Amino acid sequence: MARPTILTPALSNRILASLQRGVPLSVAAEAAGVHRDTVYGWLERAKAALQSSEPLTEAESAYVEFSDAHMRATAQGVELLHMLVAECAHGYRPSKKEKGKLVKSKMSPLRLQSAQWLLARRFPEHYGQHRESVVTAEVSPGAPSK
Repeated sequence: MARPTILTPALSNRILASLQRGVPLSVAAEAAGVHRDTVYGWLERAKAALQSSEPLTEAESAYVEFSDAHMRATAQGVELLHMLVAECAHGYRPSKKEKGKLVKSKMSPLRLQSAQWLLARRFPEHYGQHRESVVTAEVSPGAPSK
């Protein structure tokens, strides 16, 4: 008989709350008291369960739900960082009191740099500097080839 999972709604919520603040999954897992390999295992089990033609077990359903929530929470964390960058760049932020209304913001350039740095490090494929390196070499006549 398989060992029961430690994935509970409370544990899941704690990890997801960290992801919503832009924290990397491995750090969110460790902060919740779970080894990152365990959490990555849950995501792998969800992927395998979705690829299977068999009906989902209760445990597999929990992994799939966590995987879906993980993707949403990670996107929300990116959205938060985007809002910080936009707030700094444009001088406005969404009002906490009046939903949807923009109000003047006084934010430091350091906060803008911090948000940009986080985006570039967490998601280099989207926000990192993409540099193309071209290497050329001239081969002399009579040079040994490999």
